[in-house]
Amino acid sequence: MSDTFLFYPANCTVEPVVGRIEDVEEEVVSNAVKVYRRWLISRVHGSENFAIRLFRIEKGGMSPPDSHKWEHGVVILSGSGVVTLNGREYEVKPGTFLFIPPGTEHSFRQTGEDDLVFICIIPGYAVPPGK
Repeated sequence: MSDTFLFYPANCTVEPVVGRIEDVEEEVVSNAVKVYRRWLISRVHGSENFAIRLFRIEKGGMSPPDSHKWEHGVVILSGSGVVTLNGREYEVKPGTFLFIPPGTEHSFRQTGEDDLVFICIIPGYAVPPGK
């Protein structure tokens, strides 16, 4: 068992969180083109083991190739796009899900008329301070 996970005791004092996406501030992803992110669930909410983020890529937008030491889980909610994983392109649309293993080079590109919107889940240890 990895010591990177936090298991809450039976007398856990972290409170449940219920929110609405539109109430979460959307930030510009600085190293990308027309890509925006909302931290829906993360450390600031008391979650130590994972974070859920909502990404929105506007028409013509894309994220540059990137890789990390952690895995990602992605679910496409709306729009269409192309995800490149280790140089191989995959068309994505609502209902598509992806598992991106650690070390996999990945990028997202919006195609079509509507914004590409997706949920991305990462482990808690990958969350930057203050998020």
